[in-house]
Amino acid sequence: MNFERGETVVLSIEVRDEDDALTSPATSMTVAITDPDGIVVQVATAMTNTGGVTGLYHYDYLLGAAITLGIYEAEFKATDGSRVTIERDQFTVIE
Repeated sequence: MNFERGETVVLSIEVRDEDDALTSPATSMTVAITDPDGIVVQVATAMTNTGGVTGLYHYDYLLGAAITLGIYEAEFKATDGSRVTIERDQFTVIE
């Protein structure tokens, strides 16, 4: 996914159980964002449940005018009691 400075990146994820049904983690759903230089630019932040639908979450990340160009990594973390599941995705900021 390519984005330009000033745009909003909508990071979204589906959380599913072992039977592939949408589910919501009991404890938390967070996202952290790391820039191309390996610097965490958004610490673990709570995601928003999308439209009240079980298992659908999103986070809107606004790209500032001076943000570093390159590939960013989003780390999604679902915590359900002592069980933690991590997924990763990437997006690219271009001129």
